[in-house]
Amino acid sequence: MNWPCAVNLRSVLSDFLRPRYDSGGMSRDILSGMAIPEEQYLLEFWDKNICPNCGNSIQDGKRCGSGRKADGGFCSLDCYAEYHKATLVERHKKRLAAAARHRNQ
Repeated sequence: MNWPCAVNLRSVLSDFLRPRYDSGGMSRDILSGMAIPEEQYLLEFWDKNICPNCGNSIQDGKRCGSGRKADGGFCSLDCYAEYHKATLVERHKKRLAAAARHRNQ
């Protein structure tokens, strides 16, 4: 027996049950078990106007982010920072290390 509501529920769950990405930029889609690249994941959410961090819809003209479609669009700068926290922290540490090396020269 084909249940139409189950098909719709599956499509909704496939968008929101994907786990965060590891440092290699790959994740596993929970429902299909296939690995998908982070860029493709973010582009899907961009096309649907959904924030990949919190799942809220994004109003027209209110998208936040780096400006590059491949980096994703978020509903707020807080969501952008939370999603990219590891990358931002690593970039900050590298800048601090470079400044320390410069001071010691």
